[in-house]
Amino acid sequence: MTHARSLATLLVLGFCTSICTSAAVAQDGWLCGTNDESPDARKWLALSSGIRMKTVSDTSVPLVSFHVRLPGGSLADTPELAGRSALLAEWASRGAAGMSAEEFRRAVESRGGSLSVNAGSKWIAIDAEFLAEDALYGLDLVFKVVRAPTLDPEELRKARDLAIEQVKLLRTDPNNALRVYWDAWLFGDHAYGSPLNGDEGSLTRAADPPALKRRWAEIARPENTWLVVGGDFSAPVLRGALGKLYGAAHRVPAVPIPVPTAAPIKGGRVLLVDHPGALQTYFRFGGPGLPRDDPDHAARYIANTLLGGRFTSRLNTALRIDSGLTYGARSRFDDSRGGALAVSTYTQTATSKECIDLAQRVYGTFVTTGITADELDSARVYVKGQFAPDEMETPAQRAAWMLDLAISGMSFDFIDGFFARLDALTLDDVNRVITERFPREDLCWVVIGQADALRPIVETLGKVTEVKLSAPGFGPRK
Repeated sequence: MTHARSLATLLVLGFCTSICTSAAVAQDGWLCGTNDESPDARKWLALSSGIRMKTVSDTSVPLVSFHVRLPGGSLADTPELAGRSALLAEWASRGAAGMSAEEFRRAVESRGGSLSVNAGSKWIAIDAEFLAEDALYGLDLVFKVVRAPTLDPEELRKARDLAIEQVKLLRTDPNNALRVYWDAWLFGDHAYGSPLNGDEGSLTRAADPPALKRRWAEIARPENTWLVVGGDFSAPVLRGALGKLYGAAHRVPAVPIPVPTAAPIKGGRVLLVDHPGALQTYFRFGGPGLPRDDPDHAARYIANTLLGGRFTSRLNTALRIDSGLTYGARSRFDDSRGGALAVSTYTQTATSKECIDLAQRVYGTFVTTGITADELDSARVYVKGQFAPDEMETPAQRAAWMLDLAISGMSFDFIDGFFARLDALTLDDVNRVITERFPREDLCWVVIGQADALRPIVETLGKVTEVKLSAPGFGPRK
């Protein structure tokens, strides 16, 4: 396979090789073996009620998966009600069509299936998988959740109590709590700063049964519903089953779900989270980056791979391989938060200053001098070798990409032309993005560990605000 072959060809031809030798054809999605590029092929099938859907056939395994997206993720939660969407998703998973949580669980598991409801940043996701012979059974259960979750108030109480306990448990794991503190510190009262799973106070306020029932009725309307069905199934039979409930089908363009724009970020600040008795220090720093729909996304991808996106990255090489200060150091652009860039790692309390100083130097050198031609070539080969198997291997992954791009208002060229954009990158292209678009000054920091030992160290990084790890919430929001 040449580098010029598009990732869409990998997506369609690669996993459809066995399909195209049989009678199975992707009825409403990308046509197996044709890679149809007509504008109509990029549209979604819409039922007259408004449900948007695609089907992609894959008979290599006798399974069928269903992926529903409803608008209403954490970006729609106010700071006062942070975690509302996650709580609502958990509540909706606990029974449907009058069935109790236990009865519904048995209905799913009696056929060897799985079904989950989870909240992300932009949507609530219902994902299910069943044997091919149980496709209509699984479809029925999925839409029982969409149309008529049981929403038993006692189950909401249980879900709220569990969510609060999970928040408390999170504080015993600074490695995972670090990101939540950093989002809140970086974005403040903006929606990007709200913790996906809320905190003790916001979850208590959000657990209002009438308000949550109204919220589900608002977001779960047919015109808000997106569906991708993948696997071994009959598309006409599935369309017919849905048509009986939601009407005839026609093709429509995707309409993205609006998300808030990122507010300006004030850098040069440090949040020191006191964790008395901690044996390790966890820290994260960074600032505004660039989103994935930016024209420089491919250069961003290559640059981050070299900075902290693979085992032999600059950060991991310096902090783990060469110095042994940590078991891992990484960097990432968070596309659920407008593409903000964060560098993160951890080390023993005694080596905190050495590790922080080294991470600063590695990052400072990177954004000042950029990369070499050999690094560019290496990263380009690495990304091509990793992206398809990591991102596109399973039907669930492919369905998630379809939904994500459509709901985000992005063209499928984001995937289809990715390899071509990688090939077109020059060293100057990547270094321009690194030196001009990576955050360089007034970085935001969050450091979790023994405050008494860390205070003299972090005071050199910027203005310091201190909070207790044991305190409710995740630090000051403003």
